[in-house]
Amino acid sequence: MIFSSRDIYSLDSDHTLQLSRIALVCKTFVDPALDILWGDRWIDLRNLFHCFPADVVESGHSLETLVIDSSFFPSELDTHGIIRSPYLPNAGCRCKNGKEFNPTHDGHYPPGPAIIEVGCKFMDVARARQNENLNPICPRLRRLKWEDEKPSTLKWITSFLHPDLTDVVVAFNQFRDEDPWYNVAKYLPKLARCSNLRSLHLAGYLDGDPVPPVFFSDLRSLSKLESFTCECGDVELDGLVELSYLSALQSIAIDLCSDGPPGRMLRPLPKMFNLKKASVTVDFFHLAIVFLNVIHPSPIKQLCIEIKNNDDCGESSIFREFSMGLQSHTHWPLTCLEIEALDSSWDEDLPRLDPHALEPFLDCGNLEIVKIRLHLAMLMVDDKMLLRMTTAWPNLKHFALGLLENSRQFSKVTVKGLRAFQKCPNLESVELAFNATAGAILDHNALPPAQAACNSKLKTLDVLNTIVLKPRPLAAALLDIFPNLEKIDAWGNFDDEDDSEELIHTLWVVCNDIYQCLKALRKQTRCKRSKLETDDPQSRSNTDHDSCSQAKKNLGGLSEVLKH
Repeated sequence: MIFSSRDIYSLDSDHTLQLSRIALVCKTFVDPALDILWGDRWIDLRNLFHCFPADVVESGHSLETLVIDSSFFPSELDTHGIIRSPYLPNAGCRCKNGKEFNPTHDGHYPPGPAIIEVGCKFMDVARARQNENLNPICPRLRRLKWEDEKPSTLKWITSFLHPDLTDVVVAFNQFRDEDPWYNVAKYLPKLARCSNLRSLHLAGYLDGDPVPPVFFSDLRSLSKLESFTCECGDVELDGLVELSYLSALQSIAIDLCSDGPPGRMLRPLPKMFNLKKASVTVDFFHLAIVFLNVIHPSPIKQLCIEIKNNDDCGESSIFREFSMGLQSHTHWPLTCLEIEALDSSWDEDLPRLDPHALEPFLDCGNLEIVKIRLHLAMLMVDDKMLLRMTTAWPNLKHFALGLLENSRQFSKVTVKGLRAFQKCPNLESVELAFNATAGAILDHNALPPAQAACNSKLKTLDVLNTIVLKPRPLAAALLDIFPNLEKIDAWGNFDDEDDSEELIHTLWVVCNDIYQCLKALRKQTRCKRSKLETDDPQSRSNTDHDSCSQAKKNLGGLSEVLKH
């Protein structure tokens, strides 16, 4: 509520009547979330009654001199464009004579008569402007966010649309048995009047119904549209065709669905030439191939593909065609490559996907994010392949290879092979199924410390389906390679019949605890040595002895845990 019940009882009868009028209007207007950029400040129209012109709140002009013009707001405003109502807690709004409004005992400022009456007049004007031929309520509005929690509120959006809008976000919801696209078809085509629109984001939930292609045809007039996101329904191929006519489009994020039999997807589609960022969710690999062909001429920097179903993944010809489609796009100036299977289930009788299909992307030396979460044949991934990847992508910040769960294979990458990540000094997270057996750890321990050291920025390590036998030496090895890990997480799908999944998870928890203990002890020892650099050798020797004793004490407790 804009005003509390205490305020109602504190006013006289005339003001109470005016307050009731505002309360009724608020019930209609409080649902949409409208972000308004007024000058260099943001306001939310849900707090509409807290924001009024300075000449009303401060100068004390009589209401007869207040002109409700086409934009409602008077042309003479203070330097900030708006000021907040003294009703807001800690608003500190001053009168013209320099005196501050005194808050009530609960910290709220009571609304003055002028504020109440101006609020009523504002809403009267707003209600009268439901006619689309009238001027918009806020002609200086540049960014509009509308959360349509009730279908009846969507009609108000037409009062705020005007040619100078640059960013629009509209969220829909479906109610009862009404046509989910009724309100969209009725009101949103008026977006065509926003000739300077740069960004359009459609969100919400409409029961999975595809977006009517006619809606996209209404957007052709948005010649300056650079970013389009549709999260409220699937886009059919005909809708993708309409989007291709938006020549200024640089970013697209859609859920692409098939609008007919598989043969219909083979028809030639118009190309997109200026996309830099493309994110698509598809039902099958077939549609991913279609999408890659459409965006082929664009200078893509960020590519994200999500695949809902694995029904055609097992067809080697389909995945081969998909891989060839990827290989033909290595001319892109890619910085981000993400391909993910949303369905983690997999028929173990089907052949897994060949990770060598990614090798052409080794030519994309600017990659910062590589996340390939597919059902890969991880046994083909070894130390040599990992080293080639990290050498080719020195700017990596996030790396993922394989699925977090339901993957029954771990790679041939050894603990020693993890040193390949020293090629990527900016790396922050890794998801990989590596070989954490005792033999691999011994190989690492045989290395000189200088060769074992890796990078210090890595914070997260997700080990996929990785079996660990000896947590303590593994933790010590990981500390040498990744000295600043904040957490080690284990994911996998193991055989539940012998409780191996719970055991392996427990061992990784112990490994993480040992790692954090060793990390803290190393930091403590380093600080003490730095502090005593100028002290005598005997003091330094005593400090080293105390640090070693403390390390043995802490690790002894973890050893008891391992015994149990």
